[in-house]
Amino acid sequence: MSDVIVEHGPMSGRRRLHEIMSPEVLLRELALEFQVEGFRMEDYSSPPGTFPGAQFTAHMVGVGGAEQSPCSMFWREHGVTKTRSAFPDIIFTLSPGPIDPLHWDGPIRILTLSIDMATMETVQPEPFTHRPVELLPIRAGVGDPVLNHLLHAIKSEGENGYLGGRLFIESLCQTTAIYLAQRYSVFPSKLPSHKGGLSLERLSRVLEYIDAYLTDDLSINTLAGVACLSSYHFGKMFRRSTGVTAHAYVTQKRLARAEQLLRSSSLSLSEVASASGFYDQSQMTAVFRRYVHMTPRVYRQLSK
Repeated sequence: MSDVIVEHGPMSGRRRLHEIMSPEVLLRELALEFQVEGFRMEDYSSPPGTFPGAQFTAHMVGVGGAEQSPCSMFWREHGVTKTRSAFPDIIFTLSPGPIDPLHWDGPIRILTLSIDMATMETVQPEPFTHRPVELLPIRAGVGDPVLNHLLHAIKSEGENGYLGGRLFIESLCQTTAIYLAQRYSVFPSKLPSHKGGLSLERLSRVLEYIDAYLTDDLSINTLAGVACLSSYHFGKMFRRSTGVTAHAYVTQKRLARAEQLLRSSSLSLSEVASASGFYDQSQMTAVFRRYVHMTPRVYRQLSK
């Protein structure tokens, strides 16, 4: 995936936020940076300074603000200087396009999620059938508990090495994109209702694919493609058909395979993890603790 934050002109290449800060802004910390397909999360800390004007090439949502006491943010909008207090947990949203310089007079901490333009469209209920998503330009807005929860849940998954698996963090990111398009879009689309689940033929095709490629790095987009549906429709309809999310179903299948291998094979724990579709032994151990309430090693000992 390409970097999707900002760029200056078509030939300059992608550049992240901390690469275009003006000289008076020296970020103390880029505490976190990771990406999944179509999404990038970055966690910034900065002393007082100025963010220069730039051309954004992706949608962005951020949550954060003053690290200690409230500070103020200043910017110009339609020739008028505006100011707003940057209390903790404020939100801001941006869509692709130019942004004017922004100044703040105290230390801030901002957690951002950038979303590719194409990704923002494809995760919507009926992709490319409505106007392209355009987020309302909100700077230092009021808090939003839903966005705050979603962004920090994504951050937690990234910090912990995707213990929930790729399907889980993709679901969190896509849910955030859908929420943004519904809550903060200039032209919000209506979410469709879902009266039924997947047809038997489509469900069988998806379940067979999961069994055959359980050790692969499965993604929502891949499974939706197998079902010939958008990722939004697939997630809703899969849950109606099975009673669980795609992430939960895949986790259950991987756990069942790991249990079977621990009972009947002499493979090492790391080999069992790999053969069951987990990233590594530590992820398998975390899943066992959560669902079996014991480690794989103890499970193997008790199964003999």
